[in-house]
Amino acid sequence: MEHIEGNLKVLENIYHGLKSHGTFYLAMPYEPGHNILLPKKLFRVYACWAEKEHKGEQYNWETISEILGQLGFKILDARYTFGFWGKLAWECDMLTENHLFLKHLIQPLLFIWGYLDTLWKNSSGSYAVRVVARK
Repeated sequence: MEHIEGNLKVLENIYHGLKSHGTFYLAMPYEPGHNILLPKKLFRVYACWAEKEHKGEQYNWETISEILGQLGFKILDARYTFGFWGKLAWECDMLTENHLFLKHLIQPLLFIWGYLDTLWKNSSGSYAVRVVARK
């Protein structure tokens, strides 16, 4: 969704395209709340890419929940994701992008950190939102 300008229309189309009682899962970054843990200079390439690519609207969980509710969705779960542990896993994954041996070596640790992220109630300082809704 973050790559699509005017993505509210996409959300409307998804709602109308779902069968009755169909489930919709949305996970997207919420970059206004994103604070990188490691030195920012390590992510300059990503920041340039994201600035060009992420042209669509991004929403905090309160706003996306409200939008989906107005469309007729029933929100089953809405929360921030990619708090400390998720960010750490994501950042280490990004930093090893061109070092496949190292990436494969640390992959189990990244999965553990990603799982730990699901156990905490993350705050608006997290990097992403996740919403599960039903028509």
